[in-house]
Amino acid sequence: MSTIRFSEWLRHKVEGRGWLQRDLAAATSVSQQTASRWLLGQTLPNVTHAHALAHALDVTADEVLERLGAPAPATPAAPAAAAAAAAAAAAAGQGPQAVGRDLEIEELRIRVERLEQEVARRREA
Repeated sequence: MSTIRFSEWLRHKVEGRGWLQRDLAAATSVSQQTASRWLLGQTLPNVTHAHALAHALDVTADEVLERLGAPAPATPAAPAAAAAAAAAAAAAGQGPQAVGRDLEIEELRIRVERLEQEVARRREA
Protein backbone atom coordinates (compact mmCIF):
# COMPACT_ATOMS: atom_id res chain seq x y z
CA MET A 1 0.00 0.00 0.00
CA SER A 2 1.20 3.47 -0.69
CA THR A 3 2.01 5.79 2.17
CA ILE A 4 -0.62 8.19 0.81
CA ARG A 5 -3.50 5.72 1.08
CA PHE A 6 -2.40 4.63 4.54
CA SER A 7 -2.10 8.23 5.70
CA GLU A 8 -5.61 9.01 4.42
CA TRP A 9 -7.02 6.04 6.35
CA LEU A 10 -5.07 7.06 9.45
CA ARG A 11 -6.19 10.70 9.24
CA HIS A 12 -9.80 9.54 8.91
CA LYS A 13 -9.46 7.34 12.02
CA VAL A 14 -7.69 10.06 14.02
CA GLU A 15 -10.16 12.79 13.03
CA GLY A 16 -13.06 10.45 13.78
CA ARG A 17 -11.86 10.24 17.35
CA GLY A 18 -11.50 14.02 17.56
CA TRP A 19 -7.77 13.64 18.11
CA LEU A 20 -4.89 15.85 17.16
CA GLN A 21 -1.45 14.71 16.07
CA ARG A 22 -0.23 14.91 19.67
CA ASP A 23 -3.05 12.61 20.80
CA LEU A 24 -2.05 9.98 18.25
CA ALA A 25 1.58 10.31 19.32
CA ALA A 26 0.71 9.89 22.98
CA ALA A 27 -1.62 6.94 22.35
CA THR A 28 1.04 5.08 20.35
CA SER A 29 4.08 6.13 22.41
CA VAL A 30 5.86 7.80 19.50
CA SER A 31 7.13 11.33 19.00
CA GLN A 32 4.85 13.97 17.51
CA GLN A 33 7.26 14.11 14.57
CA THR A 34 6.74 10.40 13.89
CA ALA A 35 2.95 10.74 14.13
CA SER A 36 3.14 13.73 11.78
CA ARG A 37 5.10 11.73 9.21
CA TRP A 38 2.49 8.97 9.31
CA LEU A 39 -0.36 11.44 8.91
CA LEU A 40 1.34 13.27 6.05
CA GLY A 41 2.21 10.06 4.22
CA GLN A 42 5.95 10.65 4.50
CA THR A 43 6.63 7.34 6.25
CA LEU A 44 4.79 4.21 7.29
CA PRO A 45 4.77 2.83 10.81
CA ASN A 46 6.85 -0.27 11.39
CA VAL A 47 5.34 -3.54 12.48
CA THR A 48 6.13 -2.80 16.12
CA HIS A 49 3.90 0.26 15.96
CA ALA A 50 1.10 -1.57 14.14
CA HIS A 51 -0.10 -3.17 17.37
CA ALA A 52 0.03 0.17 19.22
CA LEU A 53 -1.97 1.79 16.42
CA ALA A 54 -4.53 -0.99 16.51
CA HIS A 55 -4.99 -0.61 20.24
CA ALA A 56 -5.12 3.19 20.09
CA LEU A 57 -7.60 3.29 17.21
CA ASP A 58 -9.71 0.38 18.50
CA VAL A 59 -9.19 -1.71 15.38
CA THR A 60 -7.56 -5.09 14.90
CA ALA A 61 -3.86 -5.46 14.26
CA ASP A 62 -4.86 -7.31 11.08
CA GLU A 63 -6.66 -4.21 9.81
CA VAL A 64 -3.62 -2.01 10.43
CA LEU A 65 -1.33 -4.55 8.79
CA GLU A 66 -3.66 -4.85 5.80
CA ARG A 67 -3.66 -1.05 5.46
CA LEU A 68 0.12 -1.21 5.53
CA GLY A 69 0.07 -3.78 2.75
CA ALA A 70 1.06 -6.79 4.83
CA PRO A 71 -0.43 -10.15 3.87
CA ALA A 72 -3.23 -11.36 6.10
CA PRO A 73 -2.27 -14.19 8.43
CA ALA A 74 -3.33 -17.65 7.36
CA THR A 75 -6.27 -18.83 9.43
CA PRO A 76 -4.80 -22.28 10.26
CA ALA A 77 -1.83 -20.66 12.03
CA ALA A 78 -3.99 -19.00 14.68
CA PRO A 79 -5.48 -22.22 16.14
CA ALA A 80 -2.07 -23.88 16.08
CA ALA A 81 -0.53 -20.87 17.82
CA ALA A 82 -3.34 -20.87 20.39
CA ALA A 83 -2.87 -24.54 21.16
CA ALA A 84 0.90 -24.15 21.45
CA ALA A 85 0.56 -21.10 23.71
CA ALA A 86 -2.02 -22.82 25.93
CA ALA A 87 0.10 -25.96 26.25
CA ALA A 88 3.24 -23.96 27.09
CA ALA A 89 1.39 -21.84 29.66
CA ALA A 90 -0.22 -24.89 31.27
CA ALA A 91 3.15 -26.62 31.48
CA ALA A 92 4.61 -23.52 33.13
CA GLY A 93 1.67 -23.25 35.53
CA GLN A 94 0.54 -19.91 34.11
CA GLY A 95 -3.04 -18.66 34.01
CA PRO A 96 -5.31 -17.49 31.19
CA GLN A 97 -3.81 -13.97 31.05
CA ALA A 98 -0.40 -15.42 30.29
CA VAL A 99 -1.95 -17.62 27.61
CA GLY A 100 -3.58 -14.59 25.98
CA ARG A 101 -0.34 -12.61 26.10
CA ASP A 102 1.64 -15.52 24.70
CA LEU A 103 -0.90 -16.01 21.94
CA GLU A 104 -0.77 -12.32 21.06
CA ILE A 105 3.02 -12.45 20.92
CA GLU A 106 2.94 -15.54 18.71
CA GLU A 107 0.40 -13.94 16.35
CA LEU A 108 2.54 -10.81 16.10
CA ARG A 109 5.62 -12.94 15.42
CA ILE A 110 3.77 -14.68 12.59
CA ARG A 111 2.66 -11.34 11.16
CA VAL A 112 6.17 -9.91 11.36
CA GLU A 113 7.53 -12.97 9.61
CA ARG A 114 4.97 -12.64 6.82
CA LEU A 115 5.60 -8.92 6.49
CA GLU A 116 9.33 -9.52 6.23
CA GLN A 117 8.68 -12.12 3.51
CA GLU A 118 6.48 -9.63 1.64
CA VAL A 119 9.17 -6.94 1.86
CA ALA A 120 11.77 -9.37 0.56
CA ARG A 121 9.45 -10.39 -2.28
CA ARG A 122 8.85 -6.76 -3.26
CA ARG A 123 12.56 -6.00 -3.21
CA GLU A 124 13.18 -8.89 -5.59
CA ALA A 125 10.48 -7.68 -8.00
